[in-house]
Amino acid sequence: MSHLILQFIIRKVMWSTPASIKSNATSIKKFYKSMMEHGYVDKENYTDLCDDIKECMPEWLAEWESYNDFDDLDDFDDLAWD
Repeated sequence: MSHLILQFIIRKVMWSTPASIKSNATSIKKFYKSMMEHGYVDKENYTDLCDDIKECMPEWLAEWESYNDFDDLDDFDDLAWD
């Protein structure tokens, strides 16, 4: 789950925002709940997923903030364009 959020949504989906990350997490939880209700996922797996999302959300939002911080581009200050 974290790999999807950190490596795909934050880095590849250029229009991602904290709100879209939360919305995607909510959609995944609803999907897994439906899968559980239809017998494709057991309750323990669903609960584990919900716990993981709750635990990892602050990390995902911090990673989004870090990845989208364009004010901190000091790495390019040393380049000379003579």
